[in-house]
This record gives sequence, structure tokens and C-alpha cells, in this order.
Amino acid sequence: MSKFQLVVIILFGLAIVGGILAFSLYKGSSSATTDLSVWGTISEDLWNAWYSSSPVYKNRLYRINYFYIPAEDFDSELVNAIAEARGPDIIFAFHEKLLKNQTKLFIIPYSSFALRDFQNTFIDAAGVLTTPTGELGIPLVVDPLVLYYNKDIFANASLVEPPKLWEQMYTLSPDMTKKDPKTGRIVKSLIPLGDSSNVLYAKDILATLIMQAGGKVVEDTTSFIRSSLSNQYNLPYSPGNAALLFFTEFSNPTKIFFTWNRSLPDSLTAFSAGDSAMFVGRASDFQKIKEKNPNLLFDVAPVPQGTGAARSLTFGRLLSLAVPKGSPKAAASFGAVFEMMTPEGVQSLSKLVNLPPARRDSLQTRPGDPTASVFYDAAIQSVAWKDPDSEATNIIFKNMVDSVTSGRARVEEAVNRANEELKVLIENLTPQPITQNAIQ
Repeated sequence: MSKFQLVVIILFGLAIVGGILAFSLYKGSSSATTDLSVWGTISEDLWNAWYSSSPVYKNRLYRINYFYIPAEDFDSELVNAIAEARGPDIIFAFHEKLLKNQTKLFIIPYSSFALRDFQNTFIDAAGVLTTPTGELGIPLVVDPLVLYYNKDIFANASLVEPPKLWEQMYTLSPDMTKKDPKTGRIVKSLIPLGDSSNVLYAKDILATLIMQAGGKVVEDTTSFIRSSLSNQYNLPYSPGNAALLFFTEFSNPTKIFFTWNRSLPDSLTAFSAGDSAMFVGRASDFQKIKEKNPNLLFDVAPVPQGTGAARSLTFGRLLSLAVPKGSPKAAASFGAVFEMMTPEGVQSLSKLVNLPPARRDSLQTRPGDPTASVFYDAAIQSVAWKDPDSEATNIIFKNMVDSVTSGRARVEEAVNRANEELKVLIENLTPQPITQNAIQ
């Protein structure tokens, strides 16, 4: 019996305590079917394809109804639904939604699912789902940042492989960035970097650069988190400053490696059109690129690393399951979550969404497809940070970049200001102690 199976059995035998919430004990041996509602941010078609092939579908204890909620509406819909006692029994969304709504979720206590067992089961990025008292949810698959590159452009430049180090971008840019000789307008870009308006995932790229340089965006505390954007970590440089400087230099027209500006289309569109040699995107972008331009000859590689980095890192988003406090069927919900997070369930979902699994044991079996193999490597290297409110931090990071590219602030000033803004955001969002809300 696995550790998590033991957790579920314990949950089945205990009442869930959460404020005034109380409900009857769940009988694992009962033949009655429990109807459960799942709210998720993936399409109904994908859900139905996965659910019909997952172990939970075959279990007569559960009958699950799925409701698709657009990611941009998810937070407000959840708040209203819980307030009106019509909320879901299970949440199925990327980890940012779980972090934003963590005070509304049941916590799996470490006394039931030990932190070490959780860490041994899931990749490092899953650490974002841990709290001082337990886990917010269960990750299933991960969508990591990778590097896409145009094979025709690289062949024309007599290059056989993309850069492994960020510093190599400096030497590649002058030769691979093409400008109109009359207007100076960029017609072919080396890589979309340096702007917050049309570089997709700019915040995630910056976070990756910071963590690769030995820094952190936030640090854990005994109660929540604190901002650490401007910390130097006993290094000869501030990782936050170094990351922002590197990122913004590629949109600086006074630099020889100027290769991007906000007049260009978004980075995914530019790469798909063959107008940029590289693109830092998510694994989930692979199919989007193929659909946008079936004739584009491109490949995928790991995100470049910094010279002298202690380990290879990239940013990863975790598609995860969680149980909200408002559910009167929490014990049954956790039973269904267990069925879905088994290796069989995770591997089935991984194949359907073309994303690598978040379970370490599932990553041990290497896929034959070379693209999937790169995604698996990126999953193992994935890390994340505890983003308290992704929409609010998007604005903080955007302002940080824009203040430098517009000349309103020097790099250090921009990072310090962003650090203060992040501090205020965290102070306003710091949840009340969650030990009383945990599953006992």
C-alpha cells in the first residue's frame, strides 16, 4: 500500500473539519455512487477523453460532472460559487489558481502525506504546492519552458544546434538579426526578449533567469512568503538585477545585439511566421506552432542556462487537482483525486495533452519521440515560485521591464521598486493561519 493510499483511507475514516463544516463519514465499502463536480480550465473535450480512460471512470463509487471555466473567469466564479454554497467538489487547474485561492482549499497535512514522500513522488516544481502545514493539491502534468528554434535559419547560418548558454546570444545576434537597410526596422529577429508587451511569458522567463543566477523571486516564511527580488544572496551581483539587465538589453536600440521591440508581433506569432530564429515558449506551444505554420521546419531544445550555473533549471506550470473547503463531499473528492493521480491516470493525461508527467516514477520511462524526450528533461529540471496572485504580479513585472526599456529607471531602481510592490502585495494577501483549516 502506497503512502497516498494510506492517506485516502485515513480521510475516508475521518470527518473533515473546516470552520463549521461537518459531514458524515465516507464508507469506502459502500456501493452507493457519489456525484462529484469538477471545475477545470482545460477543455471539455480533453477532460472527457481523459476521464473516460482514467481509473476513476471505472470506479462505481464516483460519477463526475465536469464544468469548463475559462482561466480569466475562474477566480471570480469560484469566490461567488463558494459564497452561494454551489462550489465544485474538485478543482482542476494550473498551480497559479491554487496559489491564488489557497485559503479556500483543504490542506493535506504532513502527518498524513509527509513532505519527504511528496517530494519523492513529484518533481521539484511541485514544491509550490506545499505550505507550512501540508500540501494544497496534487500535480499531474507540467508545462515547462523550452527553446524552439528555426532549423532553416540555423542551417543558413551554418549552425548545427541552438545555444546552450544565454551568453551565446550576444555573439549570435549581430549575424542573425536582419534589419531593413533603409528604415532600420527589424525584419528577422534572433529571439524575442526584452519587452513585456509582446514577449509571451516574460515574467516566467525573468523568473527562470533569476533562479538560474542563484536567486529567488520569493522565499518561504513560517506563515506565508516574502519578496526576495532584490536580495543578493552573498553573490557578487544581485540575481534580480542581472536577470533584468540581460532581458532588457535585447530591446535596447543602442546595443549591437538589439533584436526585438514592441512594434513586432507577439513572440509566438513571429516565430511561427519564420521571422525569429528562436522562441522561448511552453511545451504546450508545440502544437500551436505546427497549426499556425505546418511548413515551418523547427525543433525544440532545453532553455539555455547561465555560465557556471550550479544546476540546469527552467520554469514549469503544474496542472493540478485540489479540493475546496466548500465541498460537502471532501472525503469522496480526495478518493477520486487519488484515483486520478495514480501512474496510470497521470500517464494517460500526459499523452492526451502532450505534456510530461509531474510524477518522478512516470518520468523514468523515456518516450521514443525526440520532442517528448526534451519535454521530459525540462520537466525534471522544472522549478517554480509561489506566485501569490499571477495577475497582480504580471503587472509588477511588466512595470519593472517597462521602466527600464523606457529609460525611466535604472535596472537596480526598477528591481527595488518591484521588490517593494511585491512586498505590499504579499502583505495584503497573507492568509490567516491555516492549521485549523487543514484535514485533521
